[in-house]
Amino acid sequence: MRNRIPKPKIKNQIVELQSMQISSLLDEVAELKKLIKHAYIHSGYNDCGFLQMTTEQKTTFGEILEASDMKACGKALRKFIAKP
Repeated sequence: MRNRIPKPKIKNQIVELQSMQISSLLDEVAELKKLIKHAYIHSGYNDCGFLQMTTEQKTTFGEILEASDMKACGKALRKFIAKP
């Protein structure tokens, strides 16, 4: 007889994974909003606020500009978000 995993356990694991994924996406959206607000606030400055950005923001901004596709852009954002 095969060992079977009870269905509620699998459902709970799926729900937990989806919850973690949603939380991660919400964190990314929050960081994007901060970056957008930062760029908007400094849009009156030379270089659209680039000179006022932190080193981390400048690096992320450069990586996003150099990204060849959305996957690379997302990777740059996730790396920025993951920094303490």
